[in-house]
Amino acid sequence: MSSDTTTYKPSFHELADSAALTEPGAATADESRPALSRRGADQTIGGAFARSSVPLAPGGIALTGGFPGPDVLPIARLAESYARVLADPGAGLTALQYHGPFGTDELRAWIAEDQGVPFEQVLITNGALHSISYALEALIEPGDLVLVENPTYPFALRALQYYGARVEAIGTDAHGLDADALQTALEAGARPKALYVIPDFQNPTGVTLTAQRWTQITELAEQYGFVILSDNPY
Repeated sequence: MSSDTTTYKPSFHELADSAALTEPGAATADESRPALSRRGADQTIGGAFARSSVPLAPGGIALTGGFPGPDVLPIARLAESYARVLADPGAGLTALQYHGPFGTDELRAWIAEDQGVPFEQVLITNGALHSISYALEALIEPGDLVLVENPTYPFALRALQYYGARVEAIGTDAHGLDADALQTALEAGARPKALYVIPDFQNPTGVTLTAQRWTQITELAEQYGFVILSDNPY
């Protein structure tokens, strides 16, 4: 994918004009064009979703995503786990098949116990953006206010834009989101539907939110009635 901005609509028109979407006996290509939703017809895909063609300078740091250091990735342990599962024909076959939309019960149960939450509240997704999309789909109506850290994960901003949220930024420092600044914004009249925050090893600053600030933020969420979207992949 190039970094140039493109839209869904011209792509479908090009297919229709080339007869790729025209069934035998159809009158014209125009009549074969799919009826896109209002959101889909107007949606634009820009360069933020594409890999940059500019090479990273030696010693440079890419800020488009979280890239854990190779020394903290458990490659050997993962290889051992995969080998152990696939060595058992029954377990290997089960692991490679489709599962329910909520994820495997064994994994959900393990996460529920580890995080101290009810099993029914655990949903397995295909990465952070999948989770963010689910949350925004469930919570956000066009025009709803969502507060974010400044700076924050750029793809989360694109997701918020897609769902029509109004976004306002709250500053950060060496201890994470500035909870006092958040309180000031709320006291001044801000009424967010949600707060999107990356509490541990924040992207792109790398800072971790202190326990004291977490407590203050959760108390504010309870007082003002907004949801905390905690993006915590690390």
